[in-house]
Amino acid sequence: VPLWYISTYLWLVLLSPMFLWLVRRWPLRTGAVPVAVVLLNAAGILRLEGGAGDIILYVCMYAPCWALGFAHHDGLLRRLSLAFVLPMGAALAIGGLAWALSYPDPQSGANVSDVPVATMLYSLGVVLVLLRLYLDFSWMQAVPWLDALVSAINSRAMTIYLWGNAAIALTLWLLGEWSITGPLMDSDTFSLTSGALAFAGIWVVLGACVLAFGWVEDVAAARKPRLLPTGRSKESSTGSLRVDRVETRRQAGATYHQ
Repeated sequence: VPLWYISTYLWLVLLSPMFLWLVRRWPLRTGAVPVAVVLLNAAGILRLEGGAGDIILYVCMYAPCWALGFAHHDGLLRRLSLAFVLPMGAALAIGGLAWALSYPDPQSGANVSDVPVATMLYSLGVVLVLLRLYLDFSWMQAVPWLDALVSAINSRAMTIYLWGNAAIALTLWLLGEWSITGPLMDSDTFSLTSGALAFAGIWVVLGACVLAFGWVEDVAAARKPRLLPTGRSKESSTGSLRVDRVETRRQAGATYHQ
């Protein structure tokens, strides 16, 4: 079940250097290409079939959000007024919902996540608004336990993302096989109690996945591997890195302006 988004994420990462180069030089035209691919596929003009076709379609569905991420990183979304971003984001999201209702998936119906055009439009609208708002959560530092929890989750966000569905599948299987909880997990008797049990079990299994594999994120970020990601990373708070980011955004802004 999770392989489709793992492969999609991998391809987006691999394509990022080239994609970033293109976005910084021709932002609108670069962002329009994947949108056009998804629309042409929906219209039947461009047929994306087989495994390779699926990957191309998935990458194009989320590439516009990826481009927004680049623009956010370079500080360019902050230049857009909320008077423009909020209506635009709402229009895109509503357009995605309307598309799903008008052209539902043959099997799952008007499920946004199963309709490529709806997924692309809805995701693009929501991500645009959230990245532009860029809410200030500095108040969390006054609540140490909450600040530590959010910092820990951020430090293991990719592990949680990659192992989330696997944890769900494994938990439901384990609960179904255990003689004590098996009767509760039967589809005919599934209740609020069994739902709460499954929810709690999923977090336990996911926590085990984080402990087992989360240290890989530290290695990838050139940090000292940690079993428990408690506290803020010293590397992320150094003044030199902040200066580098400001300089990167200044240079990128100049490139966009040109």
